Amino acid sequence: FTNGVAKFDLKDYIAWFSDPKPYGVIYWASHGDLVADGAAEHFYIFLGKSVGKPGDSYKKLVQAFDKYLASQLTGRYKSVADTLALAADGSIVAPAEFIKKIKGDFSLSLIYVDACVSTAEPSFKEAFGARAYVGFRGSPSAYLTSSLAEDFFTALSRKTRSAHEAYDYAKNSTADKASG
Repeated sequence: FTNGVAKFDLKDYIAWFSDPKPYGVIYWASHGDLVADGAAEHFYIFLGKSVGKPGDSYKKLVQAFDKYLASQLTGRYKSVADTLALAADGSIVAPAEFIKKIKGDFSLSLIYVDACVSTAEPSFKEAFGARAYVGFRGSPSAYLTSSLAEDFFTALSRKTRSAHEAYDYAKNSTADKASG
């Protein structure tokens, strides 16, 4: 998924993720943020869908959000509606609970989440229950994330490299490019 490239609606995300077949590699490019909830922080990933228009009041955004959810999340999709949230700019965001509720089989998967702070707290990684999970603790530049992803997947394509070895190679290769 790449925000601005894949034009998925919520039901498309849910149908794709809840497919009972196990996945190999998932590369999810988006934006992420930590949101404080009392004493804890939770990771939210942006789903690439906004409701409302720039300048709309928050009340109007909430009304548009509720209307959109009602139109998208019917039948078996309705159960995830309560996991989604609305960012102040009108973007629809999803926490780890969204991944848990759609119940895909990621046990043999490599999940690569190209989003800020996608490893800053463990709930999103744990929600997938994946064999390997790669993300970012901080907020890297777009150059860094695209270079690291290219080096990572190039290294991973060698059958003799594990995900951990491919990540180490990509991290070193990207650092060399940035300093050189």
